[in-house]
Amino acid sequence: MEIGAAPTVEPRYRAVALAAQCAVLLERGWLAEQPRRLQEEVLARGRIRRYGRGDVVFRRGDPAGGLYGVVDGSVLHRFPTADHDSYVADGGSAGSWFGEPSLSGRRPRTVTVVSKATTVLLHLSLGSFDDLVAREPAHWRSFAALACRHHEHLLRLLAERRPAPPRRRLAARLLGLLDEPVSARAGGGRKLTLTQSELADMTGVSRHTVNRVLSEFAAEGVLAAAYGRIVVHELDALAAIAREADAEAS
Repeated sequence: MEIGAAPTVEPRYRAVALAAQCAVLLERGWLAEQPRRLQEEVLARGRIRRYGRGDVVFRRGDPAGGLYGVVDGSVLHRFPTADHDSYVADGGSAGSWFGEPSLSGRRPRTVTVVSKATTVLLHLSLGSFDDLVAREPAHWRSFAALACRHHEHLLRLLAERRPAPPRRRLAARLLGLLDEPVSARAGGGRKLTLTQSELADMTGVSRHTVNRVLSEFAAEGVLAAAYGRIVVHELDALAAIAREADAEAS
């Protein structure tokens, strides 16, 4: 489903209208760090798309497409494995962006992205992207910065999957899903829409181990876990667990 003003409306007015609806994209994540002119251009050219739980945004092998920003809700990224299976490697919450590899390489999609719940995305099409950078080539630097950010993120995911005690591995992944620097984690009550099975898939540990470790974290007051939801109360404590020395693995 696509919502947007008529094409005859001046882009700057569309940008103002979408700025309120897409405020989270201007408050956190990649776009929030970019020059105001680029922010306005992305909002002026973007279109709102809505997805229900389980809807596929795009599949691995689909033709090259545009860029997506998560306005509300969350998505899961499923990466292929050598045996033609897939695993949940990461999620994207409000403020995150995905889909940028297609912007420059024009290669088919390499992952499958699925909506976890009712999710609102801002979509910048390939045509809109081409027009944007043709008018202002300097904007390429900003999109390259997004690609670099995701490259660093993938390196972090690889590091998190190295052999380590389950407590450390799970703490690191939860912090990664929150996707904020430790210094910015004031207070608590950060909610993640995530099942224990998904967390097990992301970290390479068993569902039973995830349940046990989350119960330990809950007993320590670090977080609260319910079906399909984890609420982190003590971010500093979770960060300390992610850094603690190796203990005997379970």
